[in-house]
Amino acid sequence: MTTRDTPERNSVPDSTSEATAARMLKLREVAALLAINERTVRSTIAAGRLRCVRIGRAVRIDARDLEAFIERSKRGRK
Repeated sequence: MTTRDTPERNSVPDSTSEATAARMLKLREVAALLAINERTVRSTIAAGRLRCVRIGRAVRIDARDLEAFIERSKRGRK
């Protein structure tokens, strides 16, 4: 049996893609993108204004949710 015939041990299930994992941002990444403090990101999540995913103690923000938050937060004329 060659290496081509063996299934990959670290293969990702069909329901989860690498692209999805790449869109999940850490709190510090979100804070850096918005040029705000990480505590401000946490309080925005706590207030229900920004959605997050919690995995144990880890908190991740889907990039699409961040984009939606930014759009909702814009003010002024279009």
